[in-house]
Amino acid sequence: MTHMILCPYCHKNQAVVHQGGYEPISVGCESCGKRFVLAPERYGVAVYRIEDAPPCFTPDCLGAERAGSENGEEQRGAPGREAQPV
Repeated sequence: MTHMILCPYCHKNQAVVHQGGYEPISVGCESCGKRFVLAPERYGVAVYRIEDAPPCFTPDCLGAERAGSENGEEQRGAPGREAQPV
């Protein structure tokens, strides 16, 4: 599905394609090049700056969850290592 959104950094309008479902995705702005998070909701989408996104919506967490779901395991980060802010 295609969503028309405003970049949370430069406020330029752009179309973003989401595969469907409720999984948040990391998006790069076509104008300013900064990355942000698009999170589908029941009646539309929410757009977050990386630093303002809920913890599990950050690109690092999304990548770890995707990697864990591919092999049937959940990955939350390396043991003994705390997540670093993006």
